[in-house]
Amino acid sequence: MLHDIGIIRCNAPSIHCHGAEPYICHGHIGAELLREEGFARHARVAERHTGSGLTREQIIAQGLPLPAEDFVPETIEEKVICYADKFFSKSHPERIASPEHIRQTMLKFGNGSLERWEQLEKLMTQ
Repeated sequence: MLHDIGIIRCNAPSIHCHGAEPYICHGHIGAELLREEGFARHARVAERHTGSGLTREQIIAQGLPLPAEDFVPETIEEKVICYADKFFSKSHPERIASPEHIRQTMLKFGNGSLERWEQLEKLMTQ
């Protein structure tokens, strides 16, 4: 749950969050909050769990309101949280997504997102 702390400042009414920032920023915002408190390792997990990680190229190409940097999980902790997070939805906590549903979702964001997801899946299921 700590990796999602940034949603407190985001506008996501369906999950009862009424902040000013776009939801896509919740990982980056959470990382800033965690770094301010001295939790640098936890901050990296927060900022790298969105999608299957976000690349600098994706951020620029999609015009996302994030720093133009790579936010792709690198450590095992970052990868585990990124992977596990995809199975659960904040708006429908009673549902668990299937790997096929997650693959289809990742494909909407491009082949790079899907490839990163498949690498995470391979790592977690070996």
